[in-house]
Amino acid sequence: MPDSGDKCGSACAGEDQCSHFTWNAGTCFLKNGGSNQGNAVNSGVNSVCGWKDGNNGNNGNNGNNNGPINWNGNNWALGCDFPGHDFKQVSMPDSGDKCGSVCAGEDQCSHFTWNA
Repeated sequence: MPDSGDKCGSACAGEDQCSHFTWNAGTCFLKNGGSNQGNAVNSGVNSVCGWKDGNNGNNGNNGNNNGPINWNGNNWALGCDFPGHDFKQVSMPDSGDKCGSVCAGEDQCSHFTWNA
């Protein structure tokens, strides 16, 4: 995972309620609720989305909004988003490094999104 979204995923990992995340435009979106690869949409090259290790994210691969997302066997991908299910947003103007950590520290966070 690129450094910009790495800590957003780490934040999700440390948070009991976090199941997935999106890092987009300098904001880390911590998310909860059911999610998998099939729920992700293409959102642009400067975003990262993923799900917490141990969650079942390997169900399907979407093809909406400009084609399929390339997961490469990981629990995160570039240029994607999980719309909705945000329970917390953390502003990170210069990077998404802390987004995952924030999600990890929030009981209600299941996933996050960060976008530059």
